[in-house]
Amino acid sequence: LIFKEAVNNALKYSGCRQLRLGAVRQGRQIRLSLQDDGSGFDPESERSGNGLRNMRDRARQLGGRLEIVSAIRQGTSVTFVGTL
Repeated sequence: LIFKEAVNNALKYSGCRQLRLGAVRQGRQIRLSLQDDGSGFDPESERSGNGLRNMRDRARQLGGRLEIVSAIRQGTSVTFVGTL
């Protein structure tokens, strides 16, 4: 659901031309990432809404961490790191 929301946000809001989804497993650790080349946003703004909060909450419930990096006109990267 974390990445379903991330893909939805990228397609709906970013105006991106490319989306890259990746997964890497090292031992028991998994890293999932989604990057877009869209318009970006300020992840700390109040306009970020419930979607980002829900994504972070889901990551915590899975015992992992979620990193969201974005800047205006520089795209967005969403990365989840957890243990299998």
